[in-house]
Amino acid sequence: MSGRIEYFKTHDRDTSPDLNGETGQALTLAYIFRPVDRQRLTLEMLHIHSRRPERALSFGLPATANETQIQASYRFFF
Repeated sequence: MSGRIEYFKTHDRDTSPDLNGETGQALTLAYIFRPVDRQRLTLEMLHIHSRRPERALSFGLPATANETQIQASYRFFF
């Protein structure tokens, strides 16, 4: 099992009127299991909390977003 916590921040430095700066935090958790030789099961979860003013100005969405992605894969090796 592994995990990672990240903080990110970007600055919009161009001269256009859009506000593409963004701040947020991300959490990633992953679990890899090998049930038998030549097979692997991977489970991963990613959660991001971010704030981007342009989402509200251009798209009418809330500037703050909480997004979660969960994925699984099962691989066979030859």
